[in-house]
Amino acid sequence: LVLAASAPVPRRPAGWTAAAWAREVAAIRERGVAFDYEQCVDSLSCVAAPVHAADGQVVASVAVTSLDAKLIPPLCDAVSRAAAAIGARLARLPEPGRRPRASGPGGDRGT
Repeated sequence: LVLAASAPVPRRPAGWTAAAWAREVAAIRERGVAFDYEQCVDSLSCVAAPVHAADGQVVASVAVTSLDAKLIPPLCDAVSRAAAAIGARLARLPEPGRRPRASGPGGDRGT
């Protein structure tokens, strides 16, 4: 749900009416997390948060699932922090196609 809601033009998943999906997208974007309480799998609940690239684009999500739905709300902050930490790390990676410089004295001399 969090990935679908993060798309520039959110695609409505099967089983959602247009109005219900529009409300859900607005709620996910406002909260910054998506919830699933036994919607996809009986007795399984989850919370997910988007992982943002340096340009702000959503490139992945972090999710936690539980058999006990009561555990989901307390996990929201941890899931959001994990997604933010991954996004921050992605922002520090070198651009694709560029090799990082060798570190240490003498650099990489083909050893």
